[in-house]
Amino acid sequence: GPYKLAIKTGAPIMPGYLRREGVGKYVFVLGKPLIPCENPMDSARSFLGWYQERIKEAPELWHFWDEFEEGKLCQPPTP
Repeated sequence: GPYKLAIKTGAPIMPGYLRREGVGKYVFVLGKPLIPCENPMDSARSFLGWYQERIKEAPELWHFWDEFEEGKLCQPPTP
């Protein structure tokens, strides 16, 4: 996976996401490069830890998972 590739090449892992700033407005948030660890699981923990901190900072931006009810995302909005 990406962690083994980063270890093999020495390339950093770049965490990032789009943060909603208003209706139709988004800002791309790019974290500091994460230097891969020798163990891919340690690299994964570091990467996921970065996201965990972002979720703690603004949990309201990450609540969309509840919209994955069966068929909910596939249905057009009701007028």
